[in-house]
Amino acid sequence: HDYVYDVAIAQDGSIWAATVGGGLTHVRGTPERMQRFDLAGATGDARHNDVFAVLVSAAGHVWAGTRGGLLRVDPASGEVRQAAAPGTDDNLVVTTLAEDPAGRLWMGTLEDGVLVFDPATWSLAQANPAPLGSAGQLPALPQLRLAFLGERLLVGTWGGGLNRLDPQTGQ
Repeated sequence: HDYVYDVAIAQDGSIWAATVGGGLTHVRGTPERMQRFDLAGATGDARHNDVFAVLVSAAGHVWAGTRGGLLRVDPASGEVRQAAAPGTDDNLVVTTLAEDPAGRLWMGTLEDGVLVFDPATWSLAQANPAPLGSAGQLPALPQLRLAFLGERLLVGTWGGGLNRLDPQTGQ
């Protein structure tokens, strides 16, 4: 697909590409060894083929941030599992992913701030519990990039600059 939003390099050197409209593409050296993962077909939800973020965790799991939430993809079996579903908000759009040293996944979203997903407990929580835009909190803007700098999470926003978030305090 022509619209690649994100790429991730796996421990074996293969490349995962997040595409809009085409799900995930896994490239292992040559075009003959390229595999497309139709996430919409696997979940029955067309929004999952709009993938904005891909992450290969330290544990080797492949995670996809989509227009319909967070998915885990098993490359060997092709199994796709919904990890973080929209729940009461039917429009959870995951735009970026980062993994902390504990293996938790931090998700930047289009409208729901920063969320944290713990694969060990399969649970989802708001990273910054106070309302977005309030004093000491992230701006109420799309969260477009996440990266860890030591123990602090850097949050790049659309129109709100670069912010730091302490994962322990949510501030």
